[in-house]
Amino acid sequence: MSERTAEPGTPDSMSHPVAHVIWDPIILNEPQRLTDVRSWHGHLRFAMWVVSATRPRSIVELGTHKGDSYSAFCQAVKVLAIPAKCFAVDTWHGDTQSGNYADDVYQDLIRHNREHFADFSTLLRGTFDEALTKIENQSVDLLHIDGFHSYRAVRYDFESWLPKLSDRAVVLIHDCAVVEPGFGVWRFWNELCRRYPHFTFHHSNGLGLLAVGKDIPNRIRPLLNISSADAACIRHLFENLAAASESPAEALPAPSQLLNPKLLNAFLSELQQNKCHVPVRSYRQQKFRYVKRVAQRYRSQLTRNVKGRLAALIARH
Repeated sequence: MSERTAEPGTPDSMSHPVAHVIWDPIILNEPQRLTDVRSWHGHLRFAMWVVSATRPRSIVELGTHKGDSYSAFCQAVKVLAIPAKCFAVDTWHGDTQSGNYADDVYQDLIRHNREHFADFSTLLRGTFDEALTKIENQSVDLLHIDGFHSYRAVRYDFESWLPKLSDRAVVLIHDCAVVEPGFGVWRFWNELCRRYPHFTFHHSNGLGLLAVGKDIPNRIRPLLNISSADAACIRHLFENLAAASESPAEALPAPSQLLNPKLLNAFLSELQQNKCHVPVRSYRQQKFRYVKRVAQRYRSQLTRNVKGRLAALIARH
């Protein structure tokens, strides 16, 4: 799928309340980097949405491994032509949770980064503490924490990087839904939710969004103040989009088809009523029956000229 550079905005015909919160052409971009580390794949489109919604001046990721999540942030920066600086921090040696890995993991990411994002992206090889000396205080608008997942480690990472965050900072924390021996992110996440406005995804090991800065970006605010039903709809939408990317031959409607306002409204309505949502892990077993039924119902409404509709959307905004 070709990349889309349209400015975010909701056409008047997209009447569903969730569309007005979450709609952005950036979520229709196919993630460029999909490695065999699949735990972040369900959140890659949301990562790109967050970049569009926050327009960060500086992005820092703590714990990058093979770089799927980091590359999604960088991809959005590039597509949207945002004047941001991006930094990935990792030792690229592994740990007891991710396992130790050879230097070729780092070298492969260096090649990908150099090819696609060299103008604005820097890989900082070292510990999170060592990277603190290389990032200015109150400069980071978007921080992603995905390091060692014990309670003590994630709390230390958050607290030590807190002075680096700007007044409009948003923090993403991965693995907040994993409740297993050695994993304490869920516990710290519950504590943070009592202190900051937040939004939580439960699929793909969980991803939490915190509005830490006092000046919350305007497009983040609605996400923090929606009803529980609309929040569930947004979770289902991104889970379905992730499934569509991984099995495009079966998952319908395809992300590109959501440029059609009628289908988007109808699809969100079906998600709202839990009529077509199946957990990602059971999509293949269920043969995509629910999603197919919805797609077939609205097949006649699909646009015959996706490029034309996108051009109209760009012109409007």
